[in-house]
Amino acid sequence: MESELTLAELGELLDMQPRTIRSYIERDLLRGPEVGGRGARYTDYHVTRLQAIRALKDFRGLPLAEVRRRLLSITGPELTSLASEGAVAQKPGSLPKTGSALDYIRSLKQSGKPESPPAPDAESPTPMDSVLVRLDQLTAGNKPQRRSRGEVWVSIPITPDIEIRVRGAQTAEQLSRWERIADYLRDLLMGGA
Repeated sequence: MESELTLAELGELLDMQPRTIRSYIERDLLRGPEVGGRGARYTDYHVTRLQAIRALKDFRGLPLAEVRRRLLSITGPELTSLASEGAVAQKPGSLPKTGSALDYIRSLKQSGKPESPPAPDAESPTPMDSVLVRLDQLTAGNKPQRRSRGEVWVSIPITPDIEIRVRGAQTAEQLSRWERIADYLRDLLMGGA
């Protein structure tokens, strides 16, 4: 039986902020909790995966996009090895607990770890805003009749080049089943099972 942890317990165990774990879920670096809502529970899968993410991101200096790409094509033994690397690096004292943000950045520079890029300014226009402004200019403000409607699609990566795409909102249970199918397909394509 796998252990089940709350988000706070998972964060404390791995010395990670809950918001960091949530952002990794949003970025498809790991799947969401096994049980959703107020009673959300995380398992050994999450512990192992987060330790592997730590090894790739924090200690090998890979950007999150590359971490995601590598995790998609990794085998079970490779994931376990990376998780061990991330767990060893997590020893007390490996990350500063006190001091200012400037002290932390200085420690990163001294350790050779890359700094994360500055966050984009929320006030600055996005490329999409620029396209819309230019289209309004080109059509002299004559807005077309609205016919296009967005659809909800869920993409479940199998390998960096292959994914399952499912139309429509999925329940947590349905999404979990699609993810299991993707895991089976990945193993088959990568020469496992």
